[in-house]
Amino acid sequence: MKGNIMRKKSLNSVKTSYVNGFERKQMFSYLANFLSRKANIRDFLPRIGEWYEDYGSNYIKYELMSEEETEKYNNFETFAKSKKCEAVKRVEILYQKVAAKIGKSSGISGLQHKINLVAELIKLSPIEKDILGYYVRLKFNSDMENLKGTLLGRCDDKRTYISFFLGYSQNQIETYLNSGNKLLACGLLEIEYDGDISMGSRGMHLFSQKFENLAQLRQLVLGRQLLPTLLWKDFNHLENKDFCAALLKKGIAAKCKGINILFYGEPGTGKTEFAKSLCRKAGAELYAVGEKTDDRKRIECLNMAQNTIHKDNKICLLIDEADDFMDEKKIRINRILENNEIPCIWIVNSIRYWDKAYLRRFTYAMDFKKPSMDTRKEIWKKTLKQYDIKINNQKAAELAKEYNLSPSFIVTAAKSAKMMNGGIEEVCKNLNALEKAYNNGESKPKHTSPKKEEKKPLNFNVSLLNTDTDLAKLAQQIKEQKRTKFSLCLYGVSGTGKSAYAEYLAEQLNMPIIKKKCSDLLSKWYGEAEQNIARAFNEAKEKRALLVFDEADSFLYDRQSSSHSWEITQVNEMLTQMEKHELPFVCTTNLMDNLDKASLRRFTFKVEYKYMTPEQNTLAFAHFFGIKDVDLSYISSLTPGDFAVVKEKAEIMGYTENKDELIKLLELEQKQKDPVTRHIGFC
Repeated sequence: MKGNIMRKKSLNSVKTSYVNGFERKQMFSYLANFLSRKANIRDFLPRIGEWYEDYGSNYIKYELMSEEETEKYNNFETFAKSKKCEAVKRVEILYQKVAAKIGKSSGISGLQHKINLVAELIKLSPIEKDILGYYVRLKFNSDMENLKGTLLGRCDDKRTYISFFLGYSQNQIETYLNSGNKLLACGLLEIEYDGDISMGSRGMHLFSQKFENLAQLRQLVLGRQLLPTLLWKDFNHLENKDFCAALLKKGIAAKCKGINILFYGEPGTGKTEFAKSLCRKAGAELYAVGEKTDDRKRIECLNMAQNTIHKDNKICLLIDEADDFMDEKKIRINRILENNEIPCIWIVNSIRYWDKAYLRRFTYAMDFKKPSMDTRKEIWKKTLKQYDIKINNQKAAELAKEYNLSPSFIVTAAKSAKMMNGGIEEVCKNLNALEKAYNNGESKPKHTSPKKEEKKPLNFNVSLLNTDTDLAKLAQQIKEQKRTKFSLCLYGVSGTGKSAYAEYLAEQLNMPIIKKKCSDLLSKWYGEAEQNIARAFNEAKEKRALLVFDEADSFLYDRQSSSHSWEITQVNEMLTQMEKHELPFVCTTNLMDNLDKASLRRFTFKVEYKYMTPEQNTLAFAHFFGIKDVDLSYISSLTPGDFAVVKEKAEIMGYTENKDELIKLLELEQKQKDPVTRHIGFC
């Protein structure tokens, strides 16, 4: 409530400052135009008399008439009520007096000066300028507000009478009050819910500000120029950056219409900073559009900026976080992209839900991904050096490997550490917190300072795998041939060592491994699962890692049985990524029959896993417990996973060296699957 009162006082003070001789005479000019229509004199005579009594007599007395003339018209209201013909005659005389006096006036008001500057800046026609002046005065000149209010009262169609006040025909006025006109498109005026016209939010903002010349007004519209903080070479990791700069430079030089460049990708990957450097490289100034404006009004800010800038100027406009623009009517966005005179750079985090009709209208588009390991290493070194935090090459490499975050996170963490007079420890603490927030409260535990992880010994024996393909030989062949493009679908019984073989294979190939489960990829939000799948493949590509998808049937299920469109798009995304992936890729599943048939031909090898053979049971007993030659041939469905579980139980119970108890535990595992059958004699 207090805020509303303060705003009201502020607006009233602005109004008061504009009420002067010129503005009063301008108000009488509107009245003269109104009275010039004979029908208005007769129809609105009582209201004209009311206005004259409340407001007009004083202004006429002090501004336009001598004392004798004022005395002559003292009884105007009486004549208006009793002698209609005489009143009409007096009003006509009044109009002539007003018109004559206005014709002799000189100089302009501060309000008119602002109207002139706005009209000059966005190149308004004379009629557009008069229309704007009329609505500006209704908002900022209380005399005009009183005149219209008294004459029109609660008239339902106030919009019709603007032509009476301005002296134009109704058709002329309506031509300039459609949604495509500058006055409405730029937000100087707006159409209210009842169809009437009033000052728009942009108009209110501009005319409430102080500006005395075009330069000051232009700065109010465009804001300050955005200057780069990074060098062009800092973006060497971006492909085609030079092509993009050359394209923008030529587009500006040729004054081409419809130059629009799209930057999309994960937050914090440097899209805005690159836009600044790009414009400097292209020899252009860059200004942001509507960053301090309500999202619904940003399109008006864009129109205002487009009309403000002359085509000869080497200027670009930046529309950051441009997602809100796509909520506008499709035809409106299409026309903006096709007809903008000034080149625009549009920045969004994702284009997944954008209409393809928008995308084909962009001149160029760049996909921003997280920088590579080497690039992140250089970013670490440069950023920490900038904040006087000591770091060497080895430490920078460790940090780049430990934190797969965008550059903006590194800058934020370094700033915070510097404020605390801290070092690497504080930087890592900040990054841990930021990464956890970025991942919706989930993150893997990190050291306060990056340390080289100790590699756990892999308790895996390839001889325990009962598969239809010799996986030991497969790993050896791939290793010797140094193959990188291949894929495996490992399917079959649970616990048979599918995921363990993927780890073994990565170790043999000396490659890092990235494992993704169903819960890592699927999401309740539409489209996010596809993004997660794409990110997984990109991460593997960046780290040159072997990518493993466990429970692959969860996102490669048969599309023919899908009942929702999002289920199909997830499978499509997976198939697309599999097709173009150039590194080892492994899927594991217990439900082979549920996989989409199109996915099967994309796997180089499809390997079936079965329960261990009796010989493998004996070998597994020796491998896990160190006890050889144990006959377990009567147990028909054991897996390496069963032995791993029994070993853990035995360690808790103290049975690790008790052969009989170990066998009982294995039989129990078997019983929970199928009843144990002891065969007597030959079988």
